[in-house]
Amino acid sequence: MILLLLAGLVVLVATNAAGLFGLGGRTQRTTAIGGTIAGALLAAVPAVRVLLDGVPIVARVGSALPGGDWVMTLDPLAAFFVLVMLFVGGACLVYGVSYGVSYGVSYDAGPSGAHGPRSTSLAGAGLVASLVLVVTAGNVTLFMAAW
Repeated sequence: MILLLLAGLVVLVATNAAGLFGLGGRTQRTTAIGGTIAGALLAAVPAVRVLLDGVPIVARVGSALPGGDWVMTLDPLAAFFVLVMLFVGGACLVYGVSYGVSYGVSYDAGPSGAHGPRSTSLAGAGLVASLVLVVTAGNVTLFMAAW
């Protein structure tokens, strides 16, 4: 189930990064909005399951790095915050893309797009993903990496 949460975060970030790699205009906007919604829904599945069952989900990945294993814990409190962050963050990302279009922001900015709406969408998706990782971190190493 933690893999489903991580997969949702990857979809969220990857689809918002698509604009940096050649997509532009309507295709990029559609990809960003669709990926944001799909990623948020995919990542919300484990959180809803934990809230309904009340049983925490724990994932541990062995690490040779100092600080020990990387542990992610999704308990009912973290699940609540994950759902809030996915809903609010997803809504902000979708609104941000639509807001830019209504004010004539060009998504076909070419090389200068690296400092415009394309990178803003990616930064917002990265922020949502890091916030989710912060509340699910089960040890200080993962917490500091996500922070």
